[in-house]
Amino acid sequence: SKKLPPTEVAERIDEFLVTFRKQLDAMPESEIETYTNSLSTKLLKPFQKLSSEASNQFGKLSRYGPEVGNGDLPWDSVKDLAGAIRQVKRKDLVSTFDRLTHPSSRSKVASYVYGTTHPLDPVKIRS
Repeated sequence: SKKLPPTEVAERIDEFLVTFRKQLDAMPESEIETYTNSLSTKLLKPFQKLSSEASNQFGKLSRYGPEVGNGDLPWDSVKDLAGAIRQVKRKDLVSTFDRLTHPSSRSKVASYVYGTTHPLDPVKIRS
């Protein structure tokens, strides 16, 4: 960030995770349903360009091709994903969010980049 040092950016990310967890708890089920329907609809939107569709299909071939020897590629995986997303409920979101972001169960890798705007404090290097 050009405005904040790396340590403060990391602290703000952690604060956001705590705040967003509270928002998930308070969010009405109807709002979650709106989000899941919207994402599902977006996933099922037809391709607008042939190059986009070709790129998508070749991506499936390169992803699944080596693993699927009988030629049965999962061509409808986007439809399956969209259907699964439509069935997501708050308890699913909260349990997944907790499993991935709770401080007691997550692993965190932070890479701090210092520069001329926010130089590394030499006192902190020694300690």
